[in-house]
Amino acid sequence: MRDGQNSGRSMIEMLGVLAIIGILTLASFVGYKKALTKSRVNDTVRATAMVLQNYANLILKNTRGLNINGADAVEKAVSTGLNSECRIVDSDAEEYKVCDVPLGEMYIKLTDVDNEKYNFMLFVTMVDEDAQTCIQFLHQGWNEVVPKEWQPNGMIWLQSDTAEADVYKQDAWGSVKSTDIASACNRVCKKGNEYCAVIFDFGSVY
Repeated sequence: MRDGQNSGRSMIEMLGVLAIIGILTLASFVGYKKALTKSRVNDTVRATAMVLQNYANLILKNTRGLNINGADAVEKAVSTGLNSECRIVDSDAEEYKVCDVPLGEMYIKLTDVDNEKYNFMLFVTMVDEDAQTCIQFLHQGWNEVVPKEWQPNGMIWLQSDTAEADVYKQDAWGSVKSTDIASACNRVCKKGNEYCAVIFDFGSVY
């Protein structure tokens, strides 16, 4: 009789231990996933900031007549130094080459307009990501990173296969207005979308 009672207690204790192990394992996995996402966001932020800085340097050199667009755009972005660290891959979302970044893809379009200004677009496309990743990426103070002189001529906005939204845009009085980033990301970058792109869209005078 005593052996049966001891056996019963042992089984209950074992189930309790297994439950605790399961909870700890789940917590560790969630913590690891958050840390991994944060690392990927930070690496993509650094790559994006580098391209923006390279574009600013290009403007200072007063380079004219440069067009980066079409099928060979990514190769031109690399050769001109706009994205010298690019690892060229096939796009998951479109039928062209792109630069691989931890969150997905990066693509640059640069068009010379009548030798007067450039139209510059930098696409950071998050593939298989959700709204929380979008929120983390945009909460990096991009309105402070982007040079003030660019802001009257453009904006930062979101686009997916189902919706789009402005994020940072200068108003008529010269103040940079930002939308509710969480709301914009939750509306545009829904889980299950094919892609969600953050687009840095600026024209600049030579």
